[in-house]
Amino acid sequence: MLGPVQRTRIAGTLLAVVLSACPGPARPPATVSGDAVSPVENGVPRHPDEVRRPYGVLGTQTGLDDARGKPARIPCRVCHDLLEPREENRYAVSIGGFHRGIRLAHGDLTCRSCHEPPLFQGFRLQDGRPVDYPDVMRLCAQCHGLQHRDFQRGLHGGMNGYWDRQAGPRVRNHCLVCHNPHRPAFPPMIPAPLPRSRFQEGPSDDAEAASAPEARPAMSPADVQEENHE
Repeated sequence: MLGPVQRTRIAGTLLAVVLSACPGPARPPATVSGDAVSPVENGVPRHPDEVRRPYGVLGTQTGLDDARGKPARIPCRVCHDLLEPREENRYAVSIGGFHRGIRLAHGDLTCRSCHEPPLFQGFRLQDGRPVDYPDVMRLCAQCHGLQHRDFQRGLHGGMNGYWDRQAGPRVRNHCLVCHNPHRPAFPPMIPAPLPRSRFQEGPSDDAEAASAPEARPAMSPADVQEENHE
């Protein structure tokens, strides 16, 4: 049971979270800039390299919307600042209560393989070094080296913009835009039909659809976030 002081602290922190969601000046989507300051190369400024994050605050969804109509999130530190980590959860792949709905299917990883106790507001590398949420892709790169290499080369991450940053900026997606960190594998999807020429004879689309194996409808990255980032 929480005492009066702890209840007051939780209430004050939750009030601060609610007030922070009140309408204010329009803000751009959360991004991580590859360059804090655009460097100059051969006297020509280089445009920024931005990485889009799905959300600006590390935390858990509440199932409610804030004043801007966006999903409201509770930062991990709101509760973990007051609660001691439970030893029985050290190797858990699912936890009830506030974390219900989250189940790990990410190799042999457990919560503490990535999250840094006791506040769980940040992460840690395998060598124990801490990693803040904006730099969490360093954590992903430990195991997914090939994907990280392709990301750096613009082959992974849905890059848009310019290869030559002296000509213009470029924007890429953070790992979490498309992948759920707890269950990163994509579910089965129905592929788009093959392109067909009107001069080419072949089975109708209805016949192809009838013979295709049953699968889930195609999901967009936004659908993946909504379903899995619980």
